[in-house]
Amino acid sequence: MIVPFSIAHVVALIFDANARIAPIDAVLPFHTSYGQLAIGLGTISFDIYAAVTVTSWLREGPISRRR
Repeated sequence: MIVPFSIAHVVALIFDANARIAPIDAVLPFHTSYGQLAIGLGTISFDIYAAVTVTSWLREGPISRRR
């Protein structure tokens, strides 16, 4: 449930007329001029969350060594 909400939050921020951030700003921390600290920290947390989610899916998925 948290993955769709996280993605929706990032997409909503990209389409926000006040924030005016580019899609690259959603993955590159502290690159935007609007709300630099808040968006930068959110970008770092999103990047860490994405890395943990992808690696956990890969460990349980097709490259798993546990049988």
